[in-house]
Amino acid sequence: MSSFENACADLPVAAQLNLERLAEVRKQPLEEVVKQLLLDGASLVDTVGVKSVSTNGKFMRPPEAGEYLGVSVSQLAKMRCSGLGPRFVKLSHKVVGYWETDLISWLENRARTSTSDVHE
Repeated sequence: MSSFENACADLPVAAQLNLERLAEVRKQPLEEVVKQLLLDGASLVDTVGVKSVSTNGKFMRPPEAGEYLGVSVSQLAKMRCSGLGPRFVKLSHKVVGYWETDLISWLENRARTSTSDVHE
């Protein structure tokens, strides 16, 4: 495991997402932002702790998101691969999650009034 992964492994999910947002704002790779914070002697938890409130609702891992949508975890994985599922957040090369607002938006976009409605 890299020092980057070690530094982020124990952070709460919300703090990891705050790190990602910080990287977007700074227009730097996530790994560079974390490296700079650590070089500056900053505590990652203090810097990107869970103090900020998300407007995206609840954050869910695949089992909870699947239950919310009424699909299996494996179906969610297939939808991620095909690009046909809801928007997701990639926390690491193996860890993904979903914002509740993205799940709701995806469901609303799939609403139809007739079985003959074309899905785009």
